[in-house]
Amino acid sequence: MAFVSETRENDMYLTTFKHTKSLYEDSKNLSAEDFQMLVPLAAAALKNMNQSATTIQYKEAIDAEIKRKTSGFDTEKARLEEDKVAALAKKDKEIAKLQGQLDIANLSKSAIQDELGAVRAKTEANLLTQFEGEKARFREREESLKATLKEEREFIRDKEQGLREESRVQSERLRETLENQARERVAQCDKQHRENMEQVRKMYDEQLAKERKESEKVGASVDLGVIGEQSFAELLAQHTSWGSVENTSKVAHSTDLRCLIRKCPSLFEVKNHSSTVKTAEVTKFERDMEINQDCPLGVFVSLKTNITGKNLGDNYMTCEWSPKSQLLIYINSFYTHSIKDIFAFIDICADIAVRIFENATNVPKESETINDLEQRIEQAKVYILKDIQNISSLMTKVHQRKTFWINTITKETADYISDLEKSKGSMKRMLDIILGKTDDCIEELIEGSASGSSASAAPPPLAPVSTPKKRPSRAKGANTKPVEESTNTPSNAQL
Repeated sequence: MAFVSETRENDMYLTTFKHTKSLYEDSKNLSAEDFQMLVPLAAAALKNMNQSATTIQYKEAIDAEIKRKTSGFDTEKARLEEDKVAALAKKDKEIAKLQGQLDIANLSKSAIQDELGAVRAKTEANLLTQFEGEKARFREREESLKATLKEEREFIRDKEQGLREESRVQSERLRETLENQARERVAQCDKQHRENMEQVRKMYDEQLAKERKESEKVGASVDLGVIGEQSFAELLAQHTSWGSVENTSKVAHSTDLRCLIRKCPSLFEVKNHSSTVKTAEVTKFERDMEINQDCPLGVFVSLKTNITGKNLGDNYMTCEWSPKSQLLIYINSFYTHSIKDIFAFIDICADIAVRIFENATNVPKESETINDLEQRIEQAKVYILKDIQNISSLMTKVHQRKTFWINTITKETADYISDLEKSKGSMKRMLDIILGKTDDCIEELIEGSASGSSASAAPPPLAPVSTPKKRPSRAKGANTKPVEESTNTPSNAQL
């Protein structure tokens, strides 16, 4: 290395270098600034000169390598040309060999096609001969069957006329016998009906006299109300699993019944009126609900009649919200509708009522978002009430359609079964004729015509006449929906 040392003194550098020749002559006239400029320039020039020399050496090496590679490439190219010529010669030999095989295959194909043509012509001639023979035999069989069928039809026609005459005589005798039995049966039923009606009239008079005596003491309206409350409580216990029912009719402003539907305390107002429930009763019920702020659900039930202002066409159940976010349900003519469906509807409404009631009553009184929460609850109440009304309408439609389709399906099923049995018998007889079982077919036809004649001539046996049951009368304006099974109608004690 030429550099020896370097020191700093008075903002100037004193640098010592080692070199083989004196630099005095070259640098004696240079200033410190000139010397400082000269050294970096000389170093850069030396560096560029060294790089130029290296580049020249690399270029010579690359040219030599290119010449070497070019020589090898020419050698490889010559070798590949020789391989190409050999491969082409080999390919030509294989092509010639394959062409010879192809010519042999074409000759074999022509021979096979000629043989197939001969076999096809021979086969077609044999099949045509067999077909003509089978066709002739089928025609002979067909003519024979037609002649046999004609004879059988004439025999069946003669037999059928005799059977019809015999069936007509038997039908006349059977009709006379059945008419006599029916007259005796009707006479017995009339007698039994009169006896039953007399017994019912006596029981009704006794019950009426008993109720009149009791009504003189406590009042008729109160007695009917108690009967209605007991009847509704029994039905509620029978068709639901809500638990015990508390009678609160003696407690002021507590409606008639109280029940806990899961987590929803509910009140029931039961009316057993014989005429439309007046608006004053509805107003009293709404006032009682406003007083009982611990009950999210209130149900107003009219057992036999409609409720003034709460009967919307075919929709016998209506709902509305009280100012305190309580859900109020009004049910018209309870006895004339499906009791199970009504209780299922109340069960659904209980969960909705308790959730809305809790959200409305648990809102903190001092809150910046109180108005926003109240608006949300009111909007939710509107949509929920609309959906509840839709569910009520759907229940009514489903009940109507269910009754209609049950009756229709029962009638149509009987008709279809009869038609299917007839078609089944006809198809069996046709198959027997085709298969040559003419003797069995004739016997079945004779039996079928005999049974058909007797069935068409003789009337069906009369069904046992049951004693008609007295249905509860409906007041004017009551809803006329179809009544369900006997479990949905009030008992004699309830009436």
